[in-house]
Amino acid sequence: ELLETAVARDPSFALCWAELARVLGMVYNFNTDRSPARLAQAKIAIDTAVRLAPDRPEVGLSLGYYYYFFFRDYSRAAGEFEKVLAAQPNSAAARHALGSVLRRQGKFVESLANFRAAAELDPGNLDTLGQVEAVAQAGRRFPEARAARERLAEAAKTMRPAGSTFDVRALAWFSFLATGSMRALDELAARMEAAETNRTVRLRFQGAIAAARGDAAEVLRLDGLRKATAQGDIMIVGLALAAQGRREEARTRLSELATQVRTLVEQQPENEARWGQLARIEALRSEPAEALRCARKAVALLPTSRDTWLGPGCEADLAFVLAWTGDKTGAITIYTRLLTQPGAFLSIHEMKRGLAFHPLQGDPRFEALLNDPKNNAPLF
Repeated sequence: ELLETAVARDPSFALCWAELARVLGMVYNFNTDRSPARLAQAKIAIDTAVRLAPDRPEVGLSLGYYYYFFFRDYSRAAGEFEKVLAAQPNSAAARHALGSVLRRQGKFVESLANFRAAAELDPGNLDTLGQVEAVAQAGRRFPEARAARERLAEAAKTMRPAGSTFDVRALAWFSFLATGSMRALDELAARMEAAETNRTVRLRFQGAIAAARGDAAEVLRLDGLRKATAQGDIMIVGLALAAQGRREEARTRLSELATQVRTLVEQQPENEARWGQLARIEALRSEPAEALRCARKAVALLPTSRDTWLGPGCEADLAFVLAWTGDKTGAITIYTRLLTQPGAFLSIHEMKRGLAFHPLQGDPRFEALLNDPKNNAPLF
């Protein structure tokens, strides 16, 4: 709204038009609003910026993001970002942008190198440090991911609310993902309870730990203390009910969420993330045909061959649906492949006990997959 006000007051403000196009792309890309109206608005903004200042690197950066966010034209986006770097070799923003597009193309080593370079050029940029962490975690490079989170936590000290446990919670999760030990998570949860940390945050954190441990009863006990309202929390409760065989209760608990997400799918039919979300919900609601339809739609909209950063998540949605609708062989086949894909963000430790994988646990083929050391080794 501030950017829109600025260009309304000064229609010749080229850099503001460019920034408006980029912010609209973020809104579109992060599933907030993927409507045709947003795309049309962004086109006006970027066309205006290019017309007013075609040679400004900042405009070139936003033009690259326009291709990146709205069209997933990663080759064209990379070309624009590389032009900016040629003009401004020390541009942290251009390094960050190039790192973002390279991971979509499956070039994870190069992506991580660009994010590292951006973090060195702009060490206080929390977003860039977060991307170093994310790419390192995706590649199961846990020491580097942890180091990036520690740097981020230090940089964020003056920006987090007083008493925030966000960063220490993230660090505790790294210990679990790397080793399978829940000691750091449990100790932190106990400290949060003793210190009377924000009750809602604490109960959500404890619920996530219980879900990772596969403790459906504890998830439901915690839900009784604070009825879940956030979408992710409701899904965890649905998982717990389904894992206990209480499918009708799961169906009832997830019904309102299903209606909400179905409406979003109708409004944004090209949004693969919403299709995948609806697929998981319908699988837990015992609607196998609809769950499979939605999951396959998500994969068709964004196959891994087109986007190696987000595409594996669509495949993971399909594997989830197959597992919860009785096709264990199909699910295990997909998970076997996804354990070699950084974008899947799979952890064998969470897969061993986590509620999301409940239907497969105990299957000798699945257990063999999780006990193979290479499936917890770095991917690049």
